[in-house]
Amino acid sequence: MTSKKQSVVIYVLVGTMLLGVVGTAAAAILSSNSQEQEAEQLQELLACSSPFSPAGEPIEAPEKPVIIKERISELDIIDIKVGTGEVAKEGDCIVVHYQGHLTNNGVIFDSSYERGQPITIALDEVIEGWQQGVPGMKVGGIRRLVVPGELGYGEQGSPAGGIGPNQPLTFVVELIDIQE
Repeated sequence: MTSKKQSVVIYVLVGTMLLGVVGTAAAAILSSNSQEQEAEQLQELLACSSPFSPAGEPIEAPEKPVIIKERISELDIIDIKVGTGEVAKEGDCIVVHYQGHLTNNGVIFDSSYERGQPITIALDEVIEGWQQGVPGMKVGGIRRLVVPGELGYGEQGSPAGGIGPNQPLTFVVELIDIQE
């Protein structure tokens, strides 16, 4: 990698880690690497870029977030921490803590952490990005989902959360429990 490319990679990775959006931007810059090399590098970065403080509280986004202007066309699933418990399946009722922010500017639009209480919800009652991105998670795991607008709130958006039409979203989901 050239030093200019390394500098750009470092800048983008540091900025995106602060926002909790490692993956899409980094993958675009690291596209000259094989998929295996890229996956290994991103996993190494994620191991030291948890969006949570040691006390388990989400880290606040920086005042000047990195803005990703490229179109996100597919769901990006990144395991930050692999759990050790039961595996979530399609249609399960799950207990999660989560934080959601707008991918293109880092604005947090919803957070169970801020409310101080996890939510309990059936996977068939959430956006398509969660329906596809949460199954396979193990209890105790933390996963980042970068959701294209089509798998989020679609054309209608969500005025309540300030989410525009086809707005890409990023969620950090911590799977606490699976209920019967």
